[in-house]
Amino acid sequence: MIIATGLVSACGQGGVDEGNRLRTPSAHGWAIAVEPGAPFTDGFEVLQLVGDGAVTITDVDLVGADGLRVVGARVAGDERRFASIQFMSSFPPSRARDRRELGTLLPAVGATLDPTENENGWELLIGIEADEDGVFVRDGIRVEYVSGGETYQQTFPAALTVCVRAVVERAADCDGE
Repeated sequence: MIIATGLVSACGQGGVDEGNRLRTPSAHGWAIAVEPGAPFTDGFEVLQLVGDGAVTITDVDLVGADGLRVVGARVAGDERRFASIQFMSSFPPSRARDRRELGTLLPAVGATLDPTENENGWELLIGIEADEDGVFVRDGIRVEYVSGGETYQQTFPAALTVCVRAVVERAADCDGE
C-alpha cells in the first residue's frame, strides 16, 4: 500500500500532513544557472521526522521536471555545520569546504532515519543534471519511505528553475525562452 500526499498551500506555514512521518515545509522555490551535463547538488530540503519510530528512504525523485534528472541523492545528519546548503557546484559535493560543513554523507536510498539519533533533521542532497540548453522547472520533490511496515510517498512543494546554457555570463542570459 502506498500512502500519497499532495502539495501544501503556498500560504501555509508547513507542518504535518495527516498520516505522514516527515514534516512538509511551506511551498518555496529558487533558481540557478548551470552548464549542460554538469551535475549539481540541491541541498535546500531538510527531512524532519514527526512521531516515534524510524523511516527508511526507498526513493527520491523530481516532480514535474521534464529535462532534469536525478543523478543521485545523499543525506547529511547532525554533524553538518548549517541546517542546509542550498547549492553546491557538483554531485556528490566535492569541494573540501562543502565536505567539512556537511559531515558524513550516506546514500539517501536505503538510509534509515531515526528520530532518537538526530533532533535537527537530515539534509537531503539531490544530484540534478540537464543535458540540453534551456530553462527547466521542477514543481517539487517526492520522497518514498517505509515506516512501521507501511510505504509512504510524500511530495515536498519545492520549486526549482534551472537555466542551462553552455556558457552563462550573466543572469539576463537565462531570461525566458
